[in-house]
Amino acid sequence: MFAGLLLLVAAAEATPPQVSFEFKGQPECVSLRYEDGVTHVTNGCEHPLLVDQSVGGIILAQASAEVRDLSAFTVGLDGQLYRVIATVAEPELRDESATAISQR
Repeated sequence: MFAGLLLLVAAAEATPPQVSFEFKGQPECVSLRYEDGVTHVTNGCEHPLLVDQSVGGIILAQASAEVRDLSAFTVGLDGQLYRVIATVAEPELRDESATAISQR
């Protein structure tokens, strides 16, 4: 019984892995990253990037901006539309949580 209690305490103290997202579908010159609870867009293109109104607006060439978090949205560049989709990235397991469980 004591070993089971220790396992529960170790599991409760283990920090869950940070959730991260990968973005797919954007033009190659556009990079997106999710950090500190915010989606950051960097327009490395030579022309302004039009971002769906529900998410953002216009991001000038060689500029960055924060946009509203959505799992899917549309961007426009040079007369073409791109559907950007955010997917959950594989979580990285922390060594300390594995260590806490194995020390029962």
